[in-house]
Amino acid sequence: MREQTGVIRAFSAFKADPILTELLPKLARFQELLRQHDSDVEIDSAAAREAWASLPEAAKAGALGGFSRYLENCEELTRAGISLRDNYGLLAHSLKRANLFALKDIRSFLTNQNIAEVYNLDHIQIFRSINFFDLCNYSLLDLLAREWFVLYERLSSVTEQSMREFLMALDSRKLRRLTIPVHLLKERDSNPRGVFRFDFQFCCPLFSAPGVLGGYLLTENVTELELFAPGDESFSFLR
Repeated sequence: MREQTGVIRAFSAFKADPILTELLPKLARFQELLRQHDSDVEIDSAAAREAWASLPEAAKAGALGGFSRYLENCEELTRAGISLRDNYGLLAHSLKRANLFALKDIRSFLTNQNIAEVYNLDHIQIFRSINFFDLCNYSLLDLLAREWFVLYERLSSVTEQSMREFLMALDSRKLRRLTIPVHLLKERDSNPRGVFRFDFQFCCPLFSAPGVLGGYLLTENVTELELFAPGDESFSFLR
């Protein structure tokens, strides 16, 4: 178990920020849900606090709203006696709450071993399955306050091909088996820093009304390969 950062310390540092004051207890509630499902993450970090302080108020409010909806979905399923490790159960409930649906039966390609992510048409993530946090060495606030490309590194060619294939799936409005090469993904500055084998599986368009695109669902298989200390020079072998 990682060392607890603590809501009290973070609150002291940000007591002048009313949005964060509202967000921190929700992060703590989610942290407890993760612990009940045998996973654990920090609430905040020094880098997360610095990044949060520089965010525009609109971005902070958006982060609070998005996370609040995600937490509500998780807590509703927990109260119903459904495990958050039931990928289909959590995803189906979250899509229903977001007024999104797929034309394809999601159970035909989603497993509990996949990591599932949902993005809106602006490519902003609005959902991730709980098993993501088994492999995440960043804090919850890092994930809300910092951009993906700041947190993670992969070959630019892989990122470019990924976006092309996601857009192809959206243009066709059909489930697409992705052909993106299996590749390495690494955390840039977490402690410890993880290196992962990343294998995209499917991209499934999502709709907000018949014929109206609302976003897309990605499924992935991810395996942790190595963990490095922040100053470990062997981490540079990916470059």
